[in-house]
Amino acid sequence: MPNCQLCGESAEERCSACKTVYYCRAEHQRKDWNEHRKLCVPPGSLTVKGILLPAKRSAPEVIAVQLARRSFAVPGEPEADDGRDVAYIPKLQLYIGDGSYDQKFISTANGHEGPMLKHCMRIFLRDNFLNDGSPHNKCVANLLGPSVQQNYWRGDLLVVKMAAEGQQGYIDGRFMDVSLEEDLEPLKRWLEWYGSLY
Repeated sequence: MPNCQLCGESAEERCSACKTVYYCRAEHQRKDWNEHRKLCVPPGSLTVKGILLPAKRSAPEVIAVQLARRSFAVPGEPEADDGRDVAYIPKLQLYIGDGSYDQKFISTANGHEGPMLKHCMRIFLRDNFLNDGSPHNKCVANLLGPSVQQNYWRGDLLVVKMAAEGQQGYIDGRFMDVSLEEDLEPLKRWLEWYGSLY
């Protein structure tokens, strides 16, 4: 018999959404929801681990990012066997809200210079976050400390990592899981550098 995600006791009830985590009672499922929701994904969903920089919380979160499959094949023609006609796009509205979005590429280890990252990252944000009422991002402010640049960032930010190496990551539409240990420092340096431009 599986164990309760929260207390470790024997459990029979499982999460109705992802069907992978068990709880001994409904109260424990409710108590665990704030943590479990980050990785709760319905079966069969295309997902990758990304970093959410939440505007209203002070710490970055590794979350399961749901992806939508997009085909770029010529209408009426089959997709290429090598997958070059297919891209996977994060379902951004689930993580940074409704509206239109912008994305930036993080390709170097020290903000805008230094050695190239083996796998570049893409950061997604609301394209009008300075004017649409998005709140200051507490997570970025906490990561950057008492710098002037922290005031630039607003709203939730989502970071994913590209699977292709080097510059190929700019055009390749495949992602891989992020790692806070490996990816947080270059992300912090980039946020500080980019925010200093404004």
